Amino acid sequence: MIKKYISRESKRIPLFFFINGTFATIVHYFILFIILNLMQFGSAGVASLIASAIASIVSFFGNKYFVFRVDFYSVSVQATRFATLYLIVALFHGGFLLTWTDWLGWNYNVGFLLAVTFQVFASYYGNKNYVFKNEAI
Repeated sequence: MIKKYISRESKRIPLFFFINGTFATIVHYFILFIILNLMQFGSAGVASLIASAIASIVSFFGNKYFVFRVDFYSVSVQATRFATLYLIVALFHGGFLLTWTDWLGWNYNVGFLLAVTFQVFASYYGNKNYVFKNEAI
């Protein structure tokens, strides 16, 4: 019974992580687009950090209630772990866009896609093995 549940969960989690991550990425990009194009903010790096903060909140709740569904730890412990992980990822993302777009003058869309690729792998690994690790199983 437990083996069957674990097997089913191991198939569901990556798919739901992808769906949640896609939604959070759309939120991130939409906010980044608004800040850079409609508000005409001058720095893609800083704009990405702002957008990352908002998208991370969306991602946390999606991961907590939709993807991992782990309540072994309190919300405050999970939120603290999540914030630590996503702060590291957001600093990388913002620093990468700062370098790619602001300093090198390259297109922010391409830089965004490259940074998101790293972000997907880092956040999946960190969420699964640190933030929402189910130590009860």
